Amino acid sequence: MELTKNQWYVRWFFWSLAVCDEFVPNNSSWRYRSGTNLCHFCRTLFWGTAVLLVHVAFYGSAIGVVSVLPIYLFGFGGYLWTLFCMGAFVLFIMGTKLLWVRFVQFMRRRNELKTEAPPVQPTRQGPSFFKVLWQYVVAVKGKFCPVITFTEGATS
Repeated sequence: MELTKNQWYVRWFFWSLAVCDEFVPNNSSWRYRSGTNLCHFCRTLFWGTAVLLVHVAFYGSAIGVVSVLPIYLFGFGGYLWTLFCMGAFVLFIMGTKLLWVRFVQFMRRRNELKTEAPPVQPTRQGPSFFKVLWQYVVAVKGKFCPVITFTEGATS
């Protein structure tokens, strides 16, 4: 089975490999840049997503503790005033950065010559995510895992 590297679930696989490499002593994600088997592909997607969900739960609970404890200690009014001041400061910084970025883009557009971009060629698409998942179910039931290769998504 051939999958193109620009498909969302293949990028998800490479992201999950990087996440799993953070917990394994030897960095082995470079081995799978050209291909792997389907069972490893699906397991990596599952465990990478599981790690992401555990992190979301951990940080969500930490944010909950940070937001509930000050209300208990300082009262609701003091907490809202602190949140308002911090939010206003963050919005001021973000607004200043956005204005600067827009100004730089404006100056670049003003100084550049307009050139036509070459037409975009359609890319070869691989199988859908659900077709890959179905192939995994068939492979597990048949107790074999087909080899998958990753291609660059050459134009057709």
